[in-house]
Amino acid sequence: MGAEYKCPACQSDRLVPGRFRGAMRTGPAEFVPDEVKVFTLSLTTPYVEIDRARLCLDCGHVWTEVDPAETVAKIRKWGTKELLSRLGITPES
Repeated sequence: MGAEYKCPACQSDRLVPGRFRGAMRTGPAEFVPDEVKVFTLSLTTPYVEIDRARLCLDCGHVWTEVDPAETVAKIRKWGTKELLSRLGITPES
């Protein structure tokens, strides 16, 4: 992710690339960040539950919402050193 990418709503460059897992139809979908350590023996996961999604019928832009505090906590715990550094997040101690 480089400086060429910005949030369309607020122009922030603190972006986390990832993909969706699951489906809202059968349960909550989750966002899986690309730069997290997925292998864990913990009962918790680095995945962030997607609260809701919206679609604009005029332009087709689709966006979702997640809990920012939950996202930061999970990235702090499972994010790579590079991701933590790029986002300015201190590692979990």
